[in-house]
Amino acid sequence: MKGRVCGDFDGASFLKRVEDENLHIYNVRIMRDQKLIFQADWAPVERRDIHSVTKTFTSTAIGLAREEGILSLDEYVVDCFADELPAGVPENLRRMQLLHLLTMTMGFREPLLTMEKRPEMRKNVQDWVRYVLSAEVAFAPGECFLYNNAGSYLLSVLLERRTGKTVTEYLTPGLFDRIGITDVRTTEYCPAGHELGASGMLLNVDELLTFGQLYLQEGSWKGEQLIPRNWIREATSLHALRKAGHSMKDVTIQQATTIGAGYGY
Repeated sequence: MKGRVCGDFDGASFLKRVEDENLHIYNVRIMRDQKLIFQADWAPVERRDIHSVTKTFTSTAIGLAREEGILSLDEYVVDCFADELPAGVPENLRRMQLLHLLTMTMGFREPLLTMEKRPEMRKNVQDWVRYVLSAEVAFAPGECFLYNNAGSYLLSVLLERRTGKTVTEYLTPGLFDRIGITDVRTTEYCPAGHELGASGMLLNVDELLTFGQLYLQEGSWKGEQLIPRNWIREATSLHALRKAGHSMKDVTIQQATTIGAGYGY
């Protein structure tokens, strides 16, 4: 492991805690005020599956698509996927909008397309869109938070159908290329060939750092506004509470952060 400490960050204490607790960490980068103040590597800096951080890239693609007029968050899911709806569409499914896919408040009773279930699904379920839309929507959309992969997947499929490009392809010229991240790839697809949108993108720690810095700069990069500022603010605001027993009207963003309950897009 090699480490470099800059500024007043107590990197030595951090490194000691990692060692004492035997934490399984590959790489760490910390920036403050656009300067790298700490870095440490326990493994080579290489591209890895960033798993659910992929969702943030899918969300960003949706924000750019909205800006282009390709879609709107108040569109209804039943209108976007009219050919894959179950017989006798339940009322809760009819009320589901694209906004609910972003905020994980679709109303499903159980998480869908989870990592442990996907290998078996690839063998037995060919149409994942139809599978998701046939799942029980037990709660009114917007009422309850349930972390799952279904929303990001549906958004990924919809973007591809509207633009003819996958999330990765769509982000490449307008985002990745302009911040110096080249040849981005993903490893997770459904049987129909759509990017999962919830997991599978391959990036390294420095590329993630660049993307994080872009968000801290509210989408601005070297004088260009690559992501709409209003989308950045919207996406990083509190939209849903993750834990039962808390009401949105009673919890501030600071409190939600403290209790680990807040979720944006």
